[in-house]
Amino acid sequence: MKNVDKFCVDDTPQILHFKSEGYLKSLPEIYADLGEIVAKKKPGHQNDKEKIMVMPLGLALEDVGVAIHIYQTALEKGIGRKLPL
Repeated sequence: MKNVDKFCVDDTPQILHFKSEGYLKSLPEIYADLGEIVAKKKPGHQNDKEKIMVMPLGLALEDVGVAIHIYQTALEKGIGRKLPL
């Protein structure tokens, strides 16, 4: 991680909170939130040799992965019920 040119996160305040609690101490300096890059407030990839790392700490990514697994397991076991959306 220390050899990347840009270290990006999905939620800077969340990362900084965890750091203040004693977690994630050895992270590189945060270059940008992904939203800043998408909104073109900061440049993303600028050349072919640049190394960028993204740390999506937000829970939504894990929630979706777990939800898919739970849904597939329920289908295989024939359990659960559909809810109207």
